[in-house]
Amino acid sequence: MGKNQPEMRLMQNCYTWFYNHYPSKRGLLWKTENERKRNRYEQSIAKSTGLVAGVSDFIALYRGKFHAIELKTDKGTLSKAQKRWALKIEIQGGTYTVIRSLPEFQELIQSIFGDPE
Repeated sequence: MGKNQPEMRLMQNCYTWFYNHYPSKRGLLWKTENERKRNRYEQSIAKSTGLVAGVSDFIALYRGKFHAIELKTDKGTLSKAQKRWALKIEIQGGTYTVIRSLPEFQELIQSIFGDPE
């Protein structure tokens, strides 16, 4: 598995919280399958069908605004590909946020979607 366990746990906790607290917004926040290990053949297929290096863990789209959300542990750092992708998003008027805890995620989601339902 490409993700370390603490980061994967954070991702699970964040998504579960969103799913349970924003039922009418389900489908407006999704995970990008970008981190799993692939053999050379699978990687070639993935790239030829649109895999983009550096894409954030979560994408949210709400009221015409694009939000990229990258989850990192306390010591995690962005790769060069993630930094390049973040810049592309911001140039296009979207937001890119690095989240390191469930409370940070909850605060960001509330700023995007409003109070929990």
